[in-house]
Amino acid sequence: MRSYGEGRVFLRGRIYHIAYCRNGHEFSESARTPDEKKARKLLAQRLGQIGKPDFVGPSEKRLTLDDLEAEIVADYERHGKRSVATAKYCLKPVKEYFKYDRLIGITRPRIQEYQTERLEAGMARATVNREVRYLLRGFKLLAEGGRVGAIPRVGMLKGENVREGFLNKPEFEAMVKFLKPDVADLARFLYNSAWRSGEALKLQWSKVDLDDWIVRLSRKNEKTKNPRTLPLVGE
Repeated sequence: MRSYGEGRVFLRGRIYHIAYCRNGHEFSESARTPDEKKARKLLAQRLGQIGKPDFVGPSEKRLTLDDLEAEIVADYERHGKRSVATAKYCLKPVKEYFKYDRLIGITRPRIQEYQTERLEAGMARATVNREVRYLLRGFKLLAEGGRVGAIPRVGMLKGENVREGFLNKPEFEAMVKFLKPDVADLARFLYNSAWRSGEALKLQWSKVDLDDWIVRLSRKNEKTKNPRTLPLVGE
């Protein structure tokens, strides 16, 4: 191995490789030659290119959306996040739209075209924003790992629908009497607890402390992975 400027030249078998640093991360590639002088020449060329904002390394040119998705999945598994399936679901239309593209080709104008076409297909703005956020999250993770040099700067769509139409108590009581008794019980519990419907549907008696009148959700049963308690008071 021999150092050369800010990079280095080294052998792997009979073929020389070069390595150089950009943004604090080392990149390496094959010089595709057994000639050290030619390898040094390639290294000098790369060192002259890496300071330019539009520089793209050879390994970055090969990255695809499969690599981006794998980076997100690996990050979720490292941090114990449970929404891997959601991430894959949101990336599915993105991968379909860009199925013939390398990551290097998924630029800001292309992503904006994606946003426009998804809206024209009748998708909600919130849905399109969620899909693009996962895409940009993947780019960010790859950039943090030194695998890509830039993240597309794309704004989210404005005008997402905000939840409206909250019922006051008299309106709720007028509505709930038209429900079947078991559904009405569930509706009353949700109305008073502000829980998600999925949480209430999965609630088991083992989580209800009838001595202290408290519902205790353990960490593994809570979406945010934080344990919670719900004191049962009055209705």
